[in-house]
Amino acid sequence: MLMLIQRNVNILLRLVNQILDFRKYENGKMEYTPVTVDVLSSFEGWNESFQAAARKKHIHFSFDSMPDTDYHTLADMEKLERIYFNLLSNAFKFTPENGRIAVRLSSLCKEDKRWIRFTVVPPALSGQTALCVY
Repeated sequence: MLMLIQRNVNILLRLVNQILDFRKYENGKMEYTPVTVDVLSSFEGWNESFQAAARKKHIHFSFDSMPDTDYHTLADMEKLERIYFNLLSNAFKFTPENGRIAVRLSSLCKEDKRWIRFTVVPPALSGQTALCVY
């Protein structure tokens, strides 16, 4: 119970920070702060926040990644977390009970650059174009 309360407090704190960041964006004061991020371990940790929602709606939530792949990159951790939480929150919001949500993390080379891509596939998109973020 205490873990659930802590998780909900963190979600509310993120929402407050998003509102404050929106004001920064409006005023042209939002900054990009890149740090080295292990995307795989970050996503795995953030996925824990969605386990209760998955159980509540009986949604099969899966996460997979390419084995033996380096998922370290430079990114703004706060913004990456916000993007991930918003995408998954929407996926859970619009996925019906007993549905499926799959997140896939992969790496690819494009124009001689290494890219990390994650794909969120809610059931409404199964077999169709999924949402990919690079």
